[in-house]
Amino acid sequence: MHSLNFFSVSRRRQAKRTQNNGRPPKYQFDFYSKSQHLRARLRQLQNDEGDITIAVARNNLFEDSFAFVCNLDSLTLTRRLHIKFDGVQNIYLSRLHLTDINIFTYLGEEGLDYGGMSREWFLSLANEILEGKHKLFIRTQNNEYRINPYLPVDESLLDKYYFVGLILGLAVYHGKIFPGQFIMAFYKALLEREVTLDDLKPVDEQVRLIHIALTFALNL
Repeated sequence: MHSLNFFSVSRRRQAKRTQNNGRPPKYQFDFYSKSQHLRARLRQLQNDEGDITIAVARNNLFEDSFAFVCNLDSLTLTRRLHIKFDGVQNIYLSRLHLTDINIFTYLGEEGLDYGGMSREWFLSLANEILEGKHKLFIRTQNNEYRINPYLPVDESLLDKYYFVGLILGLAVYHGKIFPGQFIMAFYKALLEREVTLDDLKPVDEQVRLIHIALTFALNL
């Protein structure tokens, strides 16, 4: 039975090589395998020189997180990440090196966190970034997010988008979920890849109509 299976597998492999001009077929990763491989590589690069404790108030989540994260260098942000919810503000940098014990407070409640607080921080902060009062992003008709083009551009706005980039990087690095899908042009911009007209079609109806008109004109 085992030998029959072996020869059956061998014949299938030989058939695939024949289809590929004698070369063995390329090994293909699915998305899950790629993400797991990336997370394993990132864990190897993690900075083990202690933890960072980010202390924030729930009722001031965006502002506290912004003030804390933007004052840290990239090497510090690669440490093990812990979140401390607290009712007291103006506690950012003074608590950074106080403890490596993962203890959290939320309005007087204390407890050990096993990843739940940091997960909740990312989820809550993502909601503030995408749907909060700052209006940094707006939804498209496909329920994807794009940068809000109607905001007046100034230094403080650029700082907020820089902060968003840091949070996205932290989510990837620490293997946390950032709920919300952006338009393809946004991802391409992050990767410094060329943005095409096709990438802008889902943005709004006007762009879609312009795309149709230009495509028609180019094919005349």
